Amino acid sequence: MIVGLIAMIAGVALCALVRPELPRTAETRWGLVILGIVIALYAGFRDGDRVNDYVIYVDMYEGGLTLVEPTFTLIALFVRHCLGDNVLFLFVIYAAIAVTLKLVAIERITPLMFFAVMIWLADTFPLHELTQIRTGVATGFFLLSIKPLYERKGVKFFLLILCATLFHVSSMLAFFLWFLSPGRINKPMWIAFIVVGYGLAMAQFDLFRLALYIPVSYVQEKVAMYLELQKGMSETVNPFGVGFLGKMVLTLFLLWRVEQIAFHNKYVYLLLKIMFIAFISLLLFSTNLAAGLRFHEFFRTAEILLFPLLYYTVRQKTVAWATLVLLAGLLLFVQITRYELIMPLQ
Repeated sequence: MIVGLIAMIAGVALCALVRPELPRTAETRWGLVILGIVIALYAGFRDGDRVNDYVIYVDMYEGGLTLVEPTFTLIALFVRHCLGDNVLFLFVIYAAIAVTLKLVAIERITPLMFFAVMIWLADTFPLHELTQIRTGVATGFFLLSIKPLYERKGVKFFLLILCATLFHVSSMLAFFLWFLSPGRINKPMWIAFIVVGYGLAMAQFDLFRLALYIPVSYVQEKVAMYLELQKGMSETVNPFGVGFLGKMVLTLFLLWRVEQIAFHNKYVYLLLKIMFIAFISLLLFSTNLAAGLRFHEFFRTAEILLFPLLYYTVRQKTVAWATLVLLAGLLLFVQITRYELIMPLQ
């Protein structure tokens, strides 16, 4: 599996070298369709013995977990009664939906499509499309909502986030993004938020327990589940981890060069704010690693669209390409070695 993923990333990287930016044309869309089919087949027909959570989803399909979003139940029923009760099709359907949504979002928001796909495959793809398949679809709807969020099209934005919530309940936090200003960013304020977040994290402030007072039984049950999960976990968030700090430094660099980047991509202000929210959410929920990581991983999906914008800050485009390829390689290395999202053959 690792070889196949590396091969896809390498192929996309070579395409980015030849065509760094792509216009929104029919030719481009057909190319993305072909690429999407390849990625979806890889994710849908993955080796379950070498990917975390595969057995958990099989157990959920067989009725081993009742606290699950309605879309999972509907898809499971469809597979059971229309596709021969073969659980493999559950993973194929989730992969097809997630890959389609993310490629459509990429095509609509950035001309750096190959770079965005490369960052996606290297970092969030092993976690979302191969491991947490419900989150994979939810984050696809989330990325698709960024354009209507920027354009202040409230009905479309809220419908897309509602769809995301039906696939994973943690997506409901994205409703609050509506209050962000999409066309500018207050640099000192967002840096201050990060500093305050670090202070609360080091003080071990437990914000997550406040969610128990939300008057929605399903949400309360989910919160109780995460609190129970934390009891069996000795780890807490390390706000000084190399990976966490590395992405924050990159995001701060992009914040520094935001005016230059905005000349090429108007969505950069919004993407930066969402990425900062990803960092802040992990810091605020640092006492509950299960919940903190869930919220952080959801919002940091914006990096698929944000990190490729580094391309516009480097004058020599070959160097820019090499920098992004190196970044993708480092991200994939961390996913495979540290988090072991793709396990080696035994």
